[in-house]
Amino acid sequence: MSKRFFEGAQHAARYALNRPTYPSELRKKIMDFLGTKYKGKYDYAVDIGCGSGQSTELLSPYFEKVYGYDVSENQIKEARTRNTISNIEYKVSAKNVIPHADESLCLITVAQAAHWFDLQQFYTEANRTLKEMGVLAIYGYGLVKFEDKHASELDEIFQNVHSTR
Repeated sequence: MSKRFFEGAQHAARYALNRPTYPSELRKKIMDFLGTKYKGKYDYAVDIGCGSGQSTELLSPYFEKVYGYDVSENQIKEARTRNTISNIEYKVSAKNVIPHADESLCLITVAQAAHWFDLQQFYTEANRTLKEMGVLAIYGYGLVKFEDKHASELDEIFQNVHSTR
């Protein structure tokens, strides 16, 4: 069973100070892709597993309202403490739950947190809450590094796939 150290107050405070930010190119790619799919009003977006809010902040210039959700009350406290953006709201949420109405969201993002999810339940929630042609974007900090007897072969395959995108 994995331990969820990220939920402690001390860890959340350190995480908020040291978590890397995301490049503006990432925001551009997400928003460009959303623009090719979704043609409606950019009203609501959510960032699931938001931690202290670095990823959530990327969305604020484009949406009327952005919600950042995390299962950790301490992570949400850190996000609220840091927040200076009026259209962002941070809330604690239950695991694998997106507390929004059916077909109400233009964009759902997950930055570096999907490994904590029951993905089948999460995808069901994402499908339920996304508007028609809404987008789910899952991303992280860097490339996967494999560690087993086939590591070099798997790394080569992964690098080849990644370099063609």
